[in-house]
Amino acid sequence: MAILADSNHSTRLLVFILLFIMSMPGLARAGADARDLAPATANQALFATELPAEYGQVIYQSKPLSEQRIYIIGQSHRSSLTGKSGPKTIQSQAEIYRIGEWLIEQKNVELLLPEGFFKRSSSAQAPQRNTEPVARFALATAALKEQLGNPEQFVNADLLLSSNYNLCLSQIEDESLYRDIGQVLAKLQQDRNFATLCDLNRLQEQRTLKILQNIPRAVENAFHAGQISSRKAIFTIGLAHIKDIIATLESASSWAEDYGVTIIIPRALLDSQRIARLASSQGQ
Repeated sequence: MAILADSNHSTRLLVFILLFIMSMPGLARAGADARDLAPATANQALFATELPAEYGQVIYQSKPLSEQRIYIIGQSHRSSLTGKSGPKTIQSQAEIYRIGEWLIEQKNVELLLPEGFFKRSSSAQAPQRNTEPVARFALATAALKEQLGNPEQFVNADLLLSSNYNLCLSQIEDESLYRDIGQVLAKLQQDRNFATLCDLNRLQEQRTLKILQNIPRAVENAFHAGQISSRKAIFTIGLAHIKDIIATLESASSWAEDYGVTIIIPRALLDSQRIARLASSQGQ
């Protein structure tokens, strides 16, 4: 089962174009810098003290006592043009894998909501899960980084978690909006026009809102279909979107009333100065 990959060339190209915006500092959305993200607060202590510090840091959490929870992990992508990893890509992807592994083992998370498309059309809402049992196994760090850095094949933490832990998969992207963004991105590469960039930002804001609206339904569908035993999910998305996600969650008090949200940033994407700043803000 493929995540962010498809045998169809045009779909692959669209995915690569969408990822490209994350790898270009001049075009990245405001909020791509972890220093701008919302600080942790005192009610996160229940979770923050459990997550191994070498994997990442919780920067936001709502409803810490709720068992129904979405774990959002910010991530960094390879360059979509060259296929090469940035200076922090492999390390951050390895940490995402470890965070996901920890959530699977310690929090019984069985559903993965990856950014992008599955091979199947988004019109099919049913969750997907391999019916054959898959033996869970520990992947050594060296082997993990080797797979994530393979220049001949697109591999990311989502793909490895899905295959190694037989997670249920569900799609939360709006297909028409996703393709509109791909077209605007392609146009932006041609004209480098500010108006086009504004169009892109507007569409990305709409996309973020739509994704958040789709997440609870995806979890409920998987739960009622018997694919997962608890209402929990991992959602991975580019770091550039995290600030907008937090803003949306803070402004939409009625969003998924029964669901709590925990946002985690991999350690590689937070330098010591940023970590100190976030840590000093706890309890405010």
